[in-house]
Amino acid sequence: MKSEDLAAAYFELWMTTDDDRRHELASQVFTENAVHYAAPAHVQFRGIEAIESNIKRVNTENIQGNGLSFTSGDVTPNHNTLQLEWSVETPSGQTVATGRDFLLINDDGRVQALYMFNGA
Repeated sequence: MKSEDLAAAYFELWMTTDDDRRHELASQVFTENAVHYAAPAHVQFRGIEAIESNIKRVNTENIQGNGLSFTSGDVTPNHNTLQLEWSVETPSGQTVATGRDFLLINDDGRVQALYMFNGA
């Protein structure tokens, strides 16, 4: 998968509220044994099912559940990696959180490791 397509699918995966679509996107974006490392919580999720479940939980509890929205930012490819910036905003457009994700991509163009850094 090309960097631009992977980034678009990744952001859609985090933004969708549709369980079937989320599952479809997770299968496209991540390898079966991918690992998601999240800072500053120092937690990790191993395997596509655990990662998909965490994304659903975050969206339900922290984003949509609070009337917030997830917004994609800059995408910077570098060889077999992608750096993605994002923000979480209120309905009025006020930014309440920012972050940067670093994706390690395998030869098939899917994510084998996700390093998430939450900001403010």
